[in-house]
Amino acid sequence: MKKVQDKIRSLCIERLNVSSDFEAFVTDLLSVGVVRQTYDVIENTLRFYSNEQLLAVIAIPELSADSDQSLFDFGPTMDEDMLKDAIKQFDDQNCTVHAFHRKLAKAGIVYVTVYLKEKVIYYMSQNGQFYLENY
Repeated sequence: MKKVQDKIRSLCIERLNVSSDFEAFVTDLLSVGVVRQTYDVIENTLRFYSNEQLLAVIAIPELSADSDQSLFDFGPTMDEDMLKDAIKQFDDQNCTVHAFHRKLAKAGIVYVTVYLKEKVIYYMSQNGQFYLENY
């Protein structure tokens, strides 16, 4: 298990600091048995799951010296236009992972789940609204 956790951690560090390609990141996660990744925006924490168990819990500030430790500014409800704009900017590599996470919070998003095999991302807001992204 430690080997898998170390691999996940190194993939996350690379993703945060180099902004590697998301599809390559997903492929690498799948290769170590990850089928689902979650991001708790309030905690600023990633969780990685296999079909059977929680594989790793990683607090973003532990991964990067560039991580801004200040609290996020959360929108009270989901702003779908703001969310779509944040996703587009991130997909076009016009913002960092850290900036993307701040934009999610501003758009009212508090929790994100990525289903790696299904290629679906579920964004959940403060007020129970959600947005599904197929990638």
